[in-house]
Amino acid sequence: MSEVPVTCSCGNRFEVANSFKGGLVNCPKCAKATSVPSGPEPVFLAMIAFLVVCLLLATGTAWAFLGSVGGVIAFLVGGAVVTGIIMAS
Repeated sequence: MSEVPVTCSCGNRFEVANSFKGGLVNCPKCAKATSVPSGPEPVFLAMIAFLVVCLLLATGTAWAFLGSVGGVIAFLVGGAVVTGIIMAS
């Protein structure tokens, strides 16, 4: 399981479990409530992927790229990675 790095206003740096993303935790040094970064939203990642595909289609690059076997494999792997990121968040 991955951990999220947190920096308190007192300067203390520590890590918390991924399940605390977007919440509050107490700093182990000063006991102040400290917010845990949430990271990029899944919708944001989906929008970026959609915009990249639209850009490739608009320039005609996608058709040339997907014309090769390597391009098709890269497209499928990229889609699986984006889907995995969205589902994990």
